[in-house]
Amino acid sequence: TLFEGVVMINAEGKIAACNNRAAAIFGLSQNELIGREIASPCWKAIKEDGTIFPLSEFPVMITLQTGVLQNSITMGIEKPNGELSWMLVNSQAIYNDGKVEAVVASFNDITAIKHANDRTKESEALFRTFMNNSTAYAWICDEDGNLIYFNSLFGEAHHLNEGEQVKHIGEVFSEKIAEKFLRNNKKFIKTGEPS
Repeated sequence: TLFEGVVMINAEGKIAACNNRAAAIFGLSQNELIGREIASPCWKAIKEDGTIFPLSEFPVMITLQTGVLQNSITMGIEKPNGELSWMLVNSQAIYNDGKVEAVVASFNDITAIKHANDRTKESEALFRTFMNNSTAYAWICDEDGNLIYFNSLFGEAHHLNEGEQVKHIGEVFSEKIAEKFLRNNKKFIKTGEPS
């Protein structure tokens, strides 16, 4: 059984064949999917930023019209039940006498991955909001002492801007304090016990 959904689109832009997985990803039966036009407005598709995915930009349409291979294009498709499915789409032309005769497209359902990534981004935003509203200096550094995060209060106190090139804690603190932080961090990483 293929994990990917696979469809074949003929030169007229209609789905000529599909596997069960493709039908499931689209929330349809194979019989409902076969014969559908790829350029139909019934496909409610969005881009990752939430904007409408124009039919003319569908990977399959581009390949059908130009023969150009499309790889790992992220699309959101609304299923008939209203549920949004996220997929990575690949499309490749099949030629006959130098003309595009058909297009084969594969779809990987990445809905669960997309939702997990969205939750991670929300969690990171909540963490940053919390830390930037804290009245305490806060920073995180890796085991080598490179700053990977600091809150706005810490940044202001040490004249650092968010997104600035990574600095070493030795550039922010005195050598003695930086060495102590590094020693304590390495001990914690190794033993799990705070100093």
